[in-house]
Amino acid sequence: MQRTGLIELVFAAPELPENLRKNEEENAQAVHDWFAQYYNKVHIRHCNDSHHSEEYWNTFVDKARQEELAKRRAAFTLLKTWILDPRTPLCQILRKFYIYQHHAPEITCGGCPGCRAQGKGAFSPTVGADVEIIRATPKKRARFAGAVRKVYYTDELEMRALLSELRVPLRQLIGSGDYETIRADKADFRHLERALDSISRFWCVQKLAAPTSDSAEIVIVSNTATALPDLPASRYERIIIAPQHLADPQHPYRKWWESAGNAQPLDTFIRQLQHVNHQ
Repeated sequence: MQRTGLIELVFAAPELPENLRKNEEENAQAVHDWFAQYYNKVHIRHCNDSHHSEEYWNTFVDKARQEELAKRRAAFTLLKTWILDPRTPLCQILRKFYIYQHHAPEITCGGCPGCRAQGKGAFSPTVGADVEIIRATPKKRARFAGAVRKVYYTDELEMRALLSELRVPLRQLIGSGDYETIRADKADFRHLERALDSISRFWCVQKLAAPTSDSAEIVIVSNTATALPDLPASRYERIIIAPQHLADPQHPYRKWWESAGNAQPLDTFIRQLQHVNHQ
């Protein structure tokens, strides 16, 4: 009924209790429970009173049902054909199947039998390779190539503990719109996703060795690293957050942050962000 325009299923605007809004992090479980109840109730909005008409149902609703059933049968036949002969890469089959208005989705593969037989591994792009980013005024463009803000932390701080310390600062930086990209080890992507799960602004995560992005970056290096990553040149600002024990690639007898006049310990960096945010 919704797909044929008769009704619309909607959720009422959530009105989180004031006591939960004030201390959302401390009351995380209570907030989770509140939203679990919130999503249990769906409102139905009538868009077209023609649902009372048998003629309308026979003309439009039943036609839409038959078209959807035909698509489901076609999908089942396609999958059955592939199961009986899995030599053709499933990712290519799905890409063709989901063509919409002559546009095919970007290819991604978890390692289907057809690709493995051809010696190919799993592939999943972070963002679309065919997307062109258009900006009238790029944010946080560096005053000079390689402009970097360096933040160092104690070697004992493991990634989970580090992200716990950075949870609020990262939300502020991403939420401001000035930074969109975070570089980190692939093993830490899931930790970042949890730390930034409720941010509404777009952000993406890249491997440390990924090509240059078209935005200002935050680079987070884990305390298990043995060397500072070799980052590609960028025309946008960077914040590098890394353990203090790493050597300077240009001057191995120094720590990586000792040559920078703007280097800060982690706690100073966090305090400054909090001060700016409360001004």
